Amino acid sequence: MKNLAIVTLWVGITILTAPATIAADLALKAGLNLVSLTKVPASGLTSYGLLDVFGPNLLAVSRINASLQHVETTTFQDGAAGAEFPMSIDQAYFVEMAAESDIELSGIQASITVDLEPGVNLIGLNPVSPSFHAFDLLELIGPPGTVVSIQRFDKNSGRYVSAMQTAEGIAGNNFKILAGEGYLVSVMQSVTDIKAPFGFILRASENYLITKEVLSNGGGSSSNANFNLQSVIGQSSPSGKMTSSSFQLNGGFLAEPISQ
Repeated sequence: MKNLAIVTLWVGITILTAPATIAADLALKAGLNLVSLTKVPASGLTSYGLLDVFGPNLLAVSRINASLQHVETTTFQDGAAGAEFPMSIDQAYFVEMAAESDIELSGIQASITVDLEPGVNLIGLNPVSPSFHAFDLLELIGPPGTVVSIQRFDKNSGRYVSAMQTAEGIAGNNFKILAGEGYLVSVMQSVTDIKAPFGFILRASENYLITKEVLSNGGGSSSNANFNLQSVIGQSSPSGKMTSSSFQLNGGFLAEPISQ
C-alpha cells in the first residue's frame, strides 16, 4: 500500500511537468451555437457589449425571455442593433458565428441555480458533474406533468436531440449535460432552484480510491476498505511526511520516489 501511494503521486508529478494544453472556455462553430457562460460576466454587461467577448466573427446573439415566451435578438452587422438584454450566467444563448472561434472568458466561476418558467426555457448549468446526463436532469426538474423535454443542439450534425418525460417514463437521447452548453427545457409549470450536482472527479486503481479532489482547509479524511487518509491540508505536521494509522506518505510533492 505504501509503495502504491508513492508511485501514484510520482506519476502525477510527471504529468504536471509535461506541456499543458488549456481548453477554451467556449469552442464555437461557424453557424448556430447554443452556449452558456461558464464564468460570471462583468457587472452591467449586455448583449450590445458581446463583440468584445466573442470577437469579430460574432453575427447575432439571441435569448428566450421565458417570462414573455419571446425571442430577443441582437445583431452585429454594422455595430450592435436590435434588442438589448443583460447577460447572465444562469441563462443560455443562441450565438451565430461567421467562423469557428475559441473564446476565453474573463470573470470568476460560480455555482448557480436556475429557475424555469412555464413554456420553453434556454438555460445553462454550471458546474456539472461528469456523470450528469439528460435523464438525470429530467428527474431533477420534477415528476411527469412538470417537465416535458430537454433538447440539445448538436453542432456537428446541425440537428437537435431530445430527452423527454412521457406517461410511460423517460425516453429519448440520454446526452451528457456539459458546462458551457445551452439547453432548451420545456416545462408545464414554474420550477425554482434547479442546481446540477457537480461533486468531485473519481480517482481509482485496484487498491486505491479517492472521491474528493480537495479537502477543506484544516484537514479532513478520505477512506475506504483499503485506504485511509486523514488531515491532508492545513496541518502542522512536517512538510514532506503525512501519516495516519494505516497510511504513510513520504516525500510529498516534487520528491523522488522512495523505495520501501
